[in-house]
Amino acid sequence: MREISYQLTRKDIREAAWPWVRRFVLRYWGAVVVLVLVVEVLLWIVRLGGEENDGLSWFILLVGVAWLPIGWWLGLRTAARAADPYVFEQRTVRADDAGLDVERETGHSTVPWSFFHSWRETENLIVLLHGEMTYFPVPKSAFGSDDDRREFRGFVENHLGHMGDDGS
Repeated sequence: MREISYQLTRKDIREAAWPWVRRFVLRYWGAVVVLVLVVEVLLWIVRLGGEENDGLSWFILLVGVAWLPIGWWLGLRTAARAADPYVFEQRTVRADDAGLDVERETGHSTVPWSFFHSWRETENLIVLLHGEMTYFPVPKSAFGSDDDRREFRGFVENHLGHMGDDGS
């Protein structure tokens, strides 16, 4: 396969990180809802259902809603950091049967296919997954032609199988 050179953008990282951010936020929101229900039940038990709600559960719900955008931002930030400490460096990648040969401004590495457990494809990226929140995104725009992109996708599919279930 021919070499491809690219530099990732923040948009690429957000697109690659979306499934993890969505899971993070949904888990967070689910925890807030469960907390509110537990507090509501405890308040009802303490009052034995005899008095009106004193607003504590609404306060907890409002705090949860207010923290939702912060959780979203933290999820995107965490996912972007997990990609690679030098994620925005220019890189050149070459794929062969041994794995990926990656050359960056700060060094060179060879990553065997066994390092990755699955992959997924988005509108603009081919994302190789190698951890719960770690991934190796390759922008489709880095390929000179559709044939080059299909060749790379073929390497990925031959070595990692069909696309993994990423929950997106």
